[in-house]
Amino acid sequence: MSLATTEGTWWNEELLVQALTVLAHCRAPGTETEAHLEWICTLFEHDSPRIRAGALVALSRQSWSQSLRRRVPVERAVADPDPNVRTAAYELLGRWNDETSTRWLEYGVRNDPDDRSRLAAARRLSRSDRALPDPSSDPVRRTVAWVRAEHRTPRRVATGWS
Repeated sequence: MSLATTEGTWWNEELLVQALTVLAHCRAPGTETEAHLEWICTLFEHDSPRIRAGALVALSRQSWSQSLRRRVPVERAVADPDPNVRTAAYELLGRWNDETSTRWLEYGVRNDPDDRSRLAAARRLSRSDRALPDPSSDPVRRTVAWVRAEHRTPRRVATGWS
């Protein structure tokens, strides 16, 4: 972690994606580790959408940290031109599960132009026991119907268990 803190922003894209993927599966134990994660926040401005998405995913395990939450440029992330970055942002917001993140997820369901990203926002909203927004357009109507159908399908049928 200390090597990533000092040199992580200089790594090539493949190594950086790998490091962020590993960090997405780790949970920092306390505030002393927050300093070691600060370098990830600089990656929100990276040229590569893979790195921007990876930075969001890596921080999603650190949802307990209010100071790290404040460093996430949510508005920029949900408006990113790359749908994978927006999807990562919705996954992150779904872990926060507060009023502000709920509003951003509702925004994503209503406004995201990408079907998969919109579906990710709707799933996260639904998993946090929040109401899905009323469909305002055909794409939103399809997304809401899809998520509701997922909840009605018994798990064993959906996975092929008999």
